[in-house]
Amino acid sequence: MTLEEGAYLTIREVGKGIYTESRSKFLAFAHPVRNEEEATAILADYRRRYHDARHVCFAYVVGSGQNAVQRSSDDGEPSGTAGKPILNCILSRELQQVAVIVVRYFGGVKLGTGPLGKAYRTATQEALDNTEIIVRHHTLPLSFHVTYEDADKAERALKLVEAEDIQRTYGGESIRFDAQIISGRKTTLESALENFSKDFRVTETEK
Repeated sequence: MTLEEGAYLTIREVGKGIYTESRSKFLAFAHPVRNEEEATAILADYRRRYHDARHVCFAYVVGSGQNAVQRSSDDGEPSGTAGKPILNCILSRELQQVAVIVVRYFGGVKLGTGPLGKAYRTATQEALDNTEIIVRHHTLPLSFHVTYEDADKAERALKLVEAEDIQRTYGGESIRFDAQIISGRKTTLESALENFSKDFRVTETEK
């Protein structure tokens, strides 16, 4: 699938998976997340809820470009047998803003590294299969000023780029627009505004 700049694949809602191997049970939960703080909060919640489990392993991918963050943990399993397979499942589907937690209840039989990696991978795949993959967009908070007579044209330019959360601040000689737009559409917005105003400046506002 070819995506426009600023677009990414993620999941719509929580997906669940379960896999059993030699009486060990692997419970997988895939969550859409907005940021790393939300991912770690979800992980902490699962550790509280499944405090009697032998292992609570995870991986998540959040952000994009220079702000991209990938984290994973084996949580006491042999190195590379849990966190990495979970993370690879997320990456193989090119997903972002996703956290997957896999809870293991030990069944009394030790598994080799191969079967263990397969168990975490299979549980994760089932969780991702049981949710819908969708396209979302990274957004930028932007602001610019226009004269009152150009306000209607500015509104049309914002509509063109499908801006959201539009706020208008009315000053003495101009109107300040603040909005969220898809990151890959900043140039389109600037081009549209240049058609009627040569002295504007579109700036990324602080979050």
